[in-house]
Amino acid sequence: MEKDLVKRLIEKYGYNEPIFTEEVLSSWKEYSRTRVFQLLKEYTARGQLSKADRNIYYIPTKTFLGTSSILSTRKIIEKRFINSNGEICGYYGGISLLNVLCLTQQVPNTLEVVTTKESMRLRRIRVGNMNVILKKARTEINSQNVAALQLLDAFNEMGRPLDEDEVCSLRRFISRSNVKEGDVFRYAQYFPAKAVKNLIITGVKNVFA
Repeated sequence: MEKDLVKRLIEKYGYNEPIFTEEVLSSWKEYSRTRVFQLLKEYTARGQLSKADRNIYYIPTKTFLGTSSILSTRKIIEKRFINSNGEICGYYGGISLLNVLCLTQQVPNTLEVVTTKESMRLRRIRVGNMNVILKKARTEINSQNVAALQLLDAFNEMGRPLDEDEVCSLRRFISRSNVKEGDVFRYAQYFPAKAVKNLIITGVKNVFA
């Protein structure tokens, strides 16, 4: 019954999580596409659903002020381009990546994402209130190789010597992600030669020690 449709979405996706239109169509497949969009409009008008962006909805909760919650733009980006329903398909690049690895304190004005979900070499889009640069992945990204690719991407961006704190930070990342030195050099073929050169300059042996 139509009254159970939102409950169905809650059970599958939960509250304050991005739900793409194609996922709604899949969940409500007993209805025509036209009827699904009518229902989306009705539920949104009643506040049972909220629209975060074009073709993106979510189930809102109430804040302590009684207003509807706002969906995090990063959640949208991550589900669409980085972790698609539990499958790793991308990662943050550029300054955001260097931030993750504690190799810079700069705050990016534009998020950079490397993803297998992008077919163009580089494309600029806007998601919610954020500007995003999408970069086509150099090779398939998955849970087994994502950390090694992140390291190569980071050192493709920088080539200065690392200080002691940065070496410790990289060691923690490598240990936590279970990256082996051989993994990095295995995927080096997909990156410019300067990525490996910079790894050597920055003391990669010390990082993997």
